[in-house]
Amino acid sequence: MTNVEPSSKSPGALIRSAWRRILVALIILLLFSLTVVRVLSIQFFHSKAARYAKAYTVQERPVEAVRGDILDCNGRLLVTSVPIYDIYFDFGAEGLTNRIFRSEVDALARALSNYFEDRTAGEYKRLLEKGYRQRHRYFPIKKGISYRDWQVVRTFPLFRHQTRNYIVGLIRVPRYRRLNVYGIADRVIGYVRNDVKVGIEGGYDAYLAGSHGTQRMKKTYGGVWVPVDGGYVVEPMMGATVQSTLDYRIQRIAEQALLRGMIRHRAEWGSVVVMETATGAVRALANLTRKPSDQYWDDRNYAIGEAVEPGSTIKLATLLVLMKDKDLRPSDSIDVDGGRFRIYDRTIRDGAQVPHGYISLREAFIYSSNVAFGRWAYELYGENPERFLQQLRALKLHEPLGAAVPGEARPFIPTPEDKRWSGTTLPWLAFGYGLKLTPLQILTLYNGVVNGGRMVKPRFVEAIIEPDGDRTEIEPQTRVAKMASRALIDTIKTLMEEVVRHGTARGIRRGKVPIGGKTGTVWLYKEGRYQRDRFRASFVGFFPAEAPKYTAIVVINDPQNGFHSGGSVAAPILREIAEKMYLQMIFEVPSRRSVPPHRPARWVDRKKLPMTAFETWARRWGLVYEEPESTAPEWIFTRAVSDDTVHLSPVRLLRRDVPNVKGLPVADAVYMVEGLGLKTEIRGTGMRVTAQSLPPGTPVRPRRKIVLWTE
Repeated sequence: MTNVEPSSKSPGALIRSAWRRILVALIILLLFSLTVVRVLSIQFFHSKAARYAKAYTVQERPVEAVRGDILDCNGRLLVTSVPIYDIYFDFGAEGLTNRIFRSEVDALARALSNYFEDRTAGEYKRLLEKGYRQRHRYFPIKKGISYRDWQVVRTFPLFRHQTRNYIVGLIRVPRYRRLNVYGIADRVIGYVRNDVKVGIEGGYDAYLAGSHGTQRMKKTYGGVWVPVDGGYVVEPMMGATVQSTLDYRIQRIAEQALLRGMIRHRAEWGSVVVMETATGAVRALANLTRKPSDQYWDDRNYAIGEAVEPGSTIKLATLLVLMKDKDLRPSDSIDVDGGRFRIYDRTIRDGAQVPHGYISLREAFIYSSNVAFGRWAYELYGENPERFLQQLRALKLHEPLGAAVPGEARPFIPTPEDKRWSGTTLPWLAFGYGLKLTPLQILTLYNGVVNGGRMVKPRFVEAIIEPDGDRTEIEPQTRVAKMASRALIDTIKTLMEEVVRHGTARGIRRGKVPIGGKTGTVWLYKEGRYQRDRFRASFVGFFPAEAPKYTAIVVINDPQNGFHSGGSVAAPILREIAEKMYLQMIFEVPSRRSVPPHRPARWVDRKKLPMTAFETWARRWGLVYEEPESTAPEWIFTRAVSDDTVHLSPVRLLRRDVPNVKGLPVADAVYMVEGLGLKTEIRGTGMRVTAQSLPPGTPVRPRRKIVLWTE
């Protein structure tokens, strides 16, 4: 058998063989690494590029519909959507050469700075050069400009270059913003921002918003979606028009009267609501808050969203319960002693206006006796407070109104099950402490009584009008069909008229418009206790008293200038509103009060007046006159030629002199002097001017102030 021995190798051969194996392994490892990198590149980088490319391809994007308008009850436009424009520039546009940019950038920067006055020319130039260096395809120039601004901007240097009727590089993106045409009723009109819905805008957003469409759009390098050819895929549908219950004329009157009252008393906040008695339509709603700078802003809807202790205005509900459930009559009496009544460890106190000793239910109401109402509630319902509360619940005072405007605060009426209920809760509740209601909830209670015992739900919208003209009326809704018998309701209305004639609101008894109502004054609860020197004053009234057309509430929180009661702070504001509504012929006063004055021409004899003011008086008083021969004079001079006939002569205002406004209604006097450029300050709460600081004939200097005293 032959043995074969292995061949021997030299050390050098073994080393070379080992290196060959290492090299092969490295090559295999490198190829594997390249394969992994390639897979990762395909998976991540290529997919990212695909997503990036996809994002910049054409897509169908939503297009917001034009929001519907809001009108007042007479069809006057209150809120609309106006087009505004965002302006961009494409620095990579064909036709924009370096020579054109360099030659016109300085002039463009100056034009933008001079027109918008928000940056210096140097700042604008630096921004424009930055966009040009980056060849920005969607560089923002200005946002939110009007159509008029757009017409001016397009003529600026660099922007005016055109190629085939196309402005090189200039891009206009239209959108819409809401415009409150007259700047009134901000909080009740409201807004919709993201998920926040306020006022009529929020409550009726489903109608106003319309239906959005879709459009083919592409995304630019600036991250902005711009339309491409092809138009809408789905046409957006404009929102419906909402006709509100607000009356522009009454709203302006209410806002101005509230502002004057707030300034007069330096109050913390105030609220006014005017409601049409028969239908519950809210014709005006105004709110103001005093800021630390003593400026006043409509920044919170106190009428709807602020539930507060009502004070003596709740005595209407207590009166109704006592007369309906316990058969009390206005002549029934109770002993208020010296104006104090102690229950357990607390004492009810009356104001100085309340008589002492035995007083009738009538006197207790018109003079607002806390002791009488607290004692009657305690003695008649102390053993069974639930029965009293059931009567309040029958008036729906424990339930929100459910008006279609967001933000209503829930009412609060305590019950014996509450932890804080005590033996003094019921009597204090009877005159307005311990429960909470919003001004609108209190007004709805009063309006039900004034409306003959039928309580209607407040309304903020009259109708919904579709873009095709189809109209849907929003009908009044009954909240309580019969609050009490008609005889009882009429008795309570008479007592409210006596409050103004003889009681706590007798300060407003004089005037052209008869008013009925009830005052309220309550201590403010702050820092865990009632503040004996800080108050909330309120007045709820109706007018004209003989045949009510309107019911209104005024609430003034924390008045500072000495006066604090509802009769001295809130009631004069309501009287001013009623008188001005009457003077603007928004309603007529029945009975003898509507008869023109004896020899009415004498009221305007030998006066220099605006023609518009004279025409208003002539219609009201049935004056006979002939138009002046000159065409539509602004001012006329009157001369009475008989008891009801007036001769008019046109007046040429050769010099701008201060006119004589003594004896004129305040509104007409203000119209006259402000028309000459004077600033007006009103002192007093009367309806006619009794004196003026600048004598008649004084040359007018623009922006000079004239003080008008009234009584």
